[in-house]
Amino acid sequence: GKLIIHESTTEKAEAEYVVHQIEKMVGGTSMFSHDSGRAASETEAERSFGDIAVLYRLHTQKNALEEAFERSGIPYQVAGEKPLIACTGVAEMLTMLRLANHGTVSLEAAGNLLQFVVKGLGAQGIRTLDESRAENTNLVGRDELKVFADASKVRGKMKEFLQELNQLEQKMQENGLIAAIQHILVLQSWQDKFTGDKELTRNWERLLRIARNRKIMGDFLDYLMLQRNEDAVDAQSERVSLLTLHAAKGLEFPVVFITGCEEKLLPLSLKDMQGDSDEERRLFYVGMTRAKNQLFLLRAKKRLLFGKTLELAPSPYLADIEEQLKAYEKATQLPKRRKKKGYNENQLSLF
Repeated sequence: GKLIIHESTTEKAEAEYVVHQIEKMVGGTSMFSHDSGRAASETEAERSFGDIAVLYRLHTQKNALEEAFERSGIPYQVAGEKPLIACTGVAEMLTMLRLANHGTVSLEAAGNLLQFVVKGLGAQGIRTLDESRAENTNLVGRDELKVFADASKVRGKMKEFLQELNQLEQKMQENGLIAAIQHILVLQSWQDKFTGDKELTRNWERLLRIARNRKIMGDFLDYLMLQRNEDAVDAQSERVSLLTLHAAKGLEFPVVFITGCEEKLLPLSLKDMQGDSDEERRLFYVGMTRAKNQLFLLRAKKRLLFGKTLELAPSPYLADIEEQLKAYEKATQLPKRRKKKGYNENQLSLF
């Protein structure tokens, strides 16, 4: 097997290093990688995306990784995470964008959006919308919403909502998809929703991040619709697996990256988050033994965690490994002795 220990300046640089190494292994994924010469040639490609896993101690560490993966075009799956479109407010934001773009949506999608953002509109009002749509279709567009607004008991609120669709359309036409998503944050009907709802704000930020790499409406929507629930890693999937060290138990991959090999993360020792010393060591060992052929242990000098930039020393586990490596290298330089039965010269006892 092969072990590489690498230090980056920040968590973003760490994520870019992961992307760079994966592109070399699989032969490149993006126009940027080919143009810059970052990727290996096709003849050098030796791995598929499904051979690779990136592990981390805390869920928050995957943000920088996702951003780098989305920018590069590397397909990935996150274990135990529901697709973004199933998260709070996301389907409603997408419905709003479709309608602003003069698209049509299902009656159910339109109803969910209206009940989400139009105060005073309930299930009875949605039934009225069902009656106002054209026959032989289950689709609703802005024309149907205008008819519904005129007959609605919350006519004033519906008129305000339609004006917001016009604003969103203007933003999209003049400044593009990213500006339209940014504008959702300041719409009157959405402001109350965002106030104090950290989950909704995080989901909006993730949408914005994806849009920065998929600026065409069709590509953006296709990407979100193709995501699916990953209760567990799909071993047959041709995607890089992103998962916590805990979620990696029982799995194996030819190539494994362990990110965040820093003090306070491994072992975990943050404010209000303290791990048991022995359990943390076992967890790190589990992560390392997920690698069948190649293991990368990565650390960043500075890392953004929960809104604060921390300067973290290397994990003490790295020092343990380096001492073992020195002992191993010294042993391999000694005269060859008869191997004991069952001895594996490539196996390094780390703990």
